[in-house]
Amino acid sequence: MQRKIVDNQIDFFLILITTFSAIIIYLSRIGLDNNIMIILKSISLSYFIILFPNFLFIYLLKNKQKLFFAKPFFSFLIILLLILSGIIKNITGIDISYIYFIFGLYLFFSYILSKLSYLKITKQFLFISFFSICFSIFITSVYYSSHYVHPLMIEKIINGSWAHRDTLYHASIAGMFKTYFFTSTGLDGFVPHHYHSLSHSIFGLLSLLININTLDFYSITYPIIITPIFFMFFLFATFELSHFFSKINNFKVVDEYNFFLWIIIYIFFALPINIDYLPERYQYIQSQSYALALIILFLIIYLFFININYQSLINNLKLKKISSYLFSISIFLLSICASYSKVSFLYVLTILGLYLFIRFKLYMQLYYLFLLFFWGVFIIFLYFDLLSLFDGRDIYLNQTYSIDQAYNYHYSLKEEFFFSYLSILFIVLKLISLKIFSFESFIYNLKNKKILDIELLFLIIIALYFIPFQYFKGIQLYVSYILIIGHLNLFREFIYK
Repeated sequence: MQRKIVDNQIDFFLILITTFSAIIIYLSRIGLDNNIMIILKSISLSYFIILFPNFLFIYLLKNKQKLFFAKPFFSFLIILLLILSGIIKNITGIDISYIYFIFGLYLFFSYILSKLSYLKITKQFLFISFFSICFSIFITSVYYSSHYVHPLMIEKIINGSWAHRDTLYHASIAGMFKTYFFTSTGLDGFVPHHYHSLSHSIFGLLSLLININTLDFYSITYPIIITPIFFMFFLFATFELSHFFSKINNFKVVDEYNFFLWIIIYIFFALPINIDYLPERYQYIQSQSYALALIILFLIIYLFFININYQSLINNLKLKKISSYLFSISIFLLSICASYSKVSFLYVLTILGLYLFIRFKLYMQLYYLFLLFFWGVFIIFLYFDLLSLFDGRDIYLNQTYSIDQAYNYHYSLKEEFFFSYLSILFIVLKLISLKIFSFESFIYNLKNKKILDIELLFLIIIALYFIPFQYFKGIQLYVSYILIIGHLNLFREFIYK
């Protein structure tokens, strides 16, 4: 099976997001203490994460055609390398960050020069350029629209005009981890604060690598680095899911050259309408811990379908088993990370994991029984280590509401519908597109695992209906985004017919 390496569209889209977000933030700080080095370091790290896999494929690996699927995996390894470099810098004082900055800028200019050498001004090129610029302007603006953060955050604190407590709280915990490897605000000594530990740890180490304070990272660097990573993993998770279901449901796989792909992404993520009409009010970008957990979820989806899609390429039975074990361990560890970034993902991943465990009869294999046992141990540990001491709820309290009132919101049927409407829409569209109009047809497809996505999505709807917390319910929207975009060609074929 041959698949081409990403040529232009995704890289071009991500680079424009990075570049124009940096330009917008730089322009917003003109006339004040505008440190251009913060911007340059941030965009160079983003370029490094996005473009290094291409460099690896072209210059170091021979068969780059078959390694298209590995691009996000290598980007993930680079992110781990950057985090590790932050740890090394903290412990030893050895700073190798300028290697990443210089190499990132080198990769960027190499990419631009290579692109100019065969650039053709086509309608598709003009469209993706215009789309990416508009998209980057929107998502950068949305990040600051909640008034939690601002490009001039420190200046606003200095003159006493305004500073939201959430950002100060998160930045202080990240700053303490950056300096002392301890999750605390520092205001009350070394008293642990059990609140979204993973995001604070990662952002603290990245700010250490860039050599800026964590408040600057949250207010300046975050849209330049984290937002492009979010969309990179989202897109690749979508492509791998589409690749799997295109085979079992017989439709053309969605790729980056699909015009409707970009239109739907704009509708899902960047439609400029009043957020009061939306069930998920851009928390995917405004909540840093939520965004990180979603990135990990996209990576889990990507790895799950990668493992299925490419098992047929491995001829050796022993290698197949080893590959399957490695993928399952990776998904297990990533699920732990997602839970530490946002507790709501513990519930969703547990529900889906148990269903797949039973659906695919994994209980017949001792290895997966061990994984299930260790996941149960992790849940118990997380409860006593985090949930029983969880202090994030005090952010939402005031003199009017108690803890139970603040965290016990009962959604109306209308509100429940607007969290589930895309999931319901996908289920209906797929059943119609596959012409599943009878009970016998439904059972046939169910037994042959041709509608596994419908099964999982229906399970999510039911499981989240009883949960009164917004950050739980919003997860199904992003799963629905991936499923709808991954099945675009199936729905198009049905509509045209």
